[in-house]
Amino acid sequence: NGRHCKYSLSDEIWHLWGKEACVAHRLDKETSGLILIAKNKKAQIDLKSLFEKKLVQKEYLALAHGKIEENFIVDKAINLTKNYDDIKTRMQICKEGKQAITEFEILEYFPKINATLLLCKPLTGRQHQIRVHLHYKNHTILGDPLYGLSKKQIESILDEKLNPKERLKLTGALRLCLHSYRLKFQYKN
Repeated sequence: NGRHCKYSLSDEIWHLWGKEACVAHRLDKETSGLILIAKNKKAQIDLKSLFEKKLVQKEYLALAHGKIEENFIVDKAINLTKNYDDIKTRMQICKEGKQAITEFEILEYFPKINATLLLCKPLTGRQHQIRVHLHYKNHTILGDPLYGLSKKQIESILDEKLNPKERLKLTGALRLCLHSYRLKFQYKN
């Protein structure tokens, strides 16, 4: 539901299941894939509770810049950037932040584009968690408009002043290569 969006996911949900239906969890802008829908308020409360209690296992696929040699885990707290000159929605690694743990498993390396396909398992649910943890390991996600770029480059993408060819050259893809792949949870047996 962006500012400039005339028809959103919420509109589609309401069209299919009525005005009580709603999203039960969120994805970062540009992240593709699975999204969990609750058909009513009671279901939304129940499903959100599962996420809050960490009873939902989430798996994402990410295409990251460079050749990653081995599986790894990042256990680094993250929070909104404290740099007032920075982009306000950007997160950063910081000791005072909230605990964030992500497991990364290599699935395949693509030498022609020098990118590694990863299975990412966030064990906590922080904003931009996978993206921040990969950036911390110097492997940003292809197409990422926030991490691994200068403030000027980020603003040109977010303000849609960069044409698709320029974004492709700058980030390696036309959009963020992060996909919500699998959700595992138990709901009412």
